[in-house]
Amino acid sequence: MTKLSQETVDKLIASLPEEQLRAIVRSYALTHPAFCEALRGGKAATSSTQIVAFDYKTEVLRCYRHFMKSPRWEHDWHQQPKFLDWELVGKDLNKVIKRAETSITAGRPDIAIETAFLILEMNDRQYEEDYLCEREDWDADDLCLDDCFKLIEKALSSPSMSKEQKLEICDRLDRLHHSELLEYTEYDLQELIDSVRGELLTDDEHLAIMIRDFKNESGWRKSSLACDIWDFLIDLGRANEAEAFFHDNPQVDELRVRFIGFLQSSGREVEVLKAIDEGVKLAHKQSLFGLERKWRERKLEILEARGDATAAAFLCKDLFADARGQETLKYYYKAKGLIDSEKWPSFRDTMLAGNPDLRHSADSPLAEIFKEEGLLDRLYNHLLNAKYNLLSALSRYAKAFTPQQQKNLIAKLEKEFTVFIGYNANRKSYRELASRLSALAKTCPAGKALATKVVAEYRNKFPNRPALIEELANVKL
Repeated sequence: MTKLSQETVDKLIASLPEEQLRAIVRSYALTHPAFCEALRGGKAATSSTQIVAFDYKTEVLRCYRHFMKSPRWEHDWHQQPKFLDWELVGKDLNKVIKRAETSITAGRPDIAIETAFLILEMNDRQYEEDYLCEREDWDADDLCLDDCFKLIEKALSSPSMSKEQKLEICDRLDRLHHSELLEYTEYDLQELIDSVRGELLTDDEHLAIMIRDFKNESGWRKSSLACDIWDFLIDLGRANEAEAFFHDNPQVDELRVRFIGFLQSSGREVEVLKAIDEGVKLAHKQSLFGLERKWRERKLEILEARGDATAAAFLCKDLFADARGQETLKYYYKAKGLIDSEKWPSFRDTMLAGNPDLRHSADSPLAEIFKEEGLLDRLYNHLLNAKYNLLSALSRYAKAFTPQQQKNLIAKLEKEFTVFIGYNANRKSYRELASRLSALAKTCPAGKALATKVVAEYRNKFPNRPALIEELANVKL
């Protein structure tokens, strides 16, 4: 039997259908093993030839030509744009991905990778152009995101991929973190990147890449990378380098959280308070008042845990000064429990003076504090001088005052009720007026008298407004 060259075998096999080739191998596997080996060697060349002929760009772009014949989704535009039928797109993409997967075993993992990246790029573009975030007639599975990432993962495991190529792919994957489409996949992209880099790089090389990415990023991603660098260094036992990294980047809030947790676990309580104070100053400088309050709250927790009552009380006073609404009561009660009863009146007056905004509303927490402290004269003056919400406050505190004080406070409301209608001549305003008059009548005798007077005046003044008369009839005097 004449021995055929490998080139001749490849040409012969290239002309055979795959099923016929499989049948030949099965038939001659036992009797002619050398022939079967030649077939197997030739098949790889044949597959490679077929893969080279696979134009992945044309095939991927063809998938995005399935437009909906009768759009089931209405868009509020004068001209209805064309929308992709994502169910059909998804089916075609699956076929392309399966075909691209064969390129890996044929020694061309680069084709699989480029196919996956092109699909991801097209999906990212179409996500905005096709208004997918507003549509209801699509499924995230049709984007084939998980399949693309799995295809890249399989290609990266190919022995024909060089170290430089794998690292370049990791960099490209890293840039995908900016895509909104990652919200629609459960695939852990970061785990893949870290796994590949972990196998190829030394610790120092991996760290250098992480720091490079950190410097080139911004926003939430920069904060996330900073935390990754911190965790990486701590896991390696290089705590000194982790601390140095924090001190070089103190503006990253989440990094400060990790640094403070590390200090606490190390028993360095003095440094903990110093780090928190630095966070307060930095947040104040950047006008991040919510963040500033968060750090002060954290400091308060530590001071209370340490039993430093005096320092905790003064911090409560500072927090009270910046607080708004009912939140102020939390710091009032907490400070009261930390200060000696003899020192409390002076401390309390200083604390209350630190938040003048509480004086504008009659029904502010300041009124509740005056009532709690038994300072009825201050409560009366507060209500008398407040700019708004007097009726709401009287509903709660009127019984604490003398009849004359009640009359004085009710007299402040008379103008508000007599000009209430004005231009608001509709059923809604009439109903609101009736509700407020009912509340006024419940406050005290002087309030009931004013409510009765207002009802009578409106009935006489507007006899031809049936809606008004009807609502006034519902006032509970």
